[in-house]
Amino acid sequence: TRGQFYIDAQSGVIDVVSQLDYEMNKEYTLRIRAQDGGRPPLSNITGLVTVQVVDVNDNAPIFVSTPFQSTVLENVPIGYSIIHVQAIDADSGNNSRLEYRLIETPPDFPFSINNNTGWIVVATELDRETTDFYNFAVEAHDQGSPPMSSSARVSITVLDVNDNN
Repeated sequence: TRGQFYIDAQSGVIDVVSQLDYEMNKEYTLRIRAQDGGRPPLSNITGLVTVQVVDVNDNAPIFVSTPFQSTVLENVPIGYSIIHVQAIDADSGNNSRLEYRLIETPPDFPFSINNNTGWIVVATELDRETTDFYNFAVEAHDQGSPPMSSSARVSITVLDVNDNN
C-alpha cells in the first residue's frame, strides 16, 4: 500500500494519492500508528483501516475465441442451437453482466441469439440452395454505466441435404 494513500499527520484524514484499480486489488488494509510530539516520542499502533475499492466500468467485454465458425445441416428444426459465442468482462457486478445481440444482419435473417447465453439458434427454415453461407457479427455489451461493448465475426455454412428430386 506504499504510495497509494497519504494520512495527514495533524488531522488524521486519509487521502488516495494514486489511482486504484479494482481488478488489481479489491481491498487495502492500512495499519495506523499514532505518535505524540514529546521527547522521547511515544507511539502506538492504534488500529487498522480497511479500504474497499468500488468497481467502475473500465473494461470492455472480450470474446473468448474469434472468429466464430460453424456448419449446420439445412434440415435442422427451428430452435436448433448452432454455436455458442461467449465473452468475458473483467469488471464485477452489473459492470460485468453481459447481453448479446446480432449485428450486421439483413431483414429475414434465419438466425437469432439468446441475449443472455450467447447461443445462436435457427430462427426460420434454412435452404442451402437459396443461401449457403452467412457472415455477420455479434455484439456483447455490459450493464455498466456507461455500457461498454465489443463485437466479433460469425460465419455459418449451411450444408446440403438431399431434399430435391
